[in-house]
Amino acid sequence: MVKIVIFVYSMIIFLSLSLVAIEAGRGYRCTTDSDCPPNMCPPGMEPKCVRY
Repeated sequence: MVKIVIFVYSMIIFLSLSLVAIEAGRGYRCTTDSDCPPNMCPPGMEPKCVRY
């Protein structure tokens, strides 16, 4: 019984870490400067698209 619980907990941790890694690898895709999210930069700076 304890082995099943440990297995389930380890699967939950593994899957959640996998999802975090997948989301972190996406990044922001843009074609113009307006595609960048406005909260990406600190106040006083403008986000610029560097991937065309």
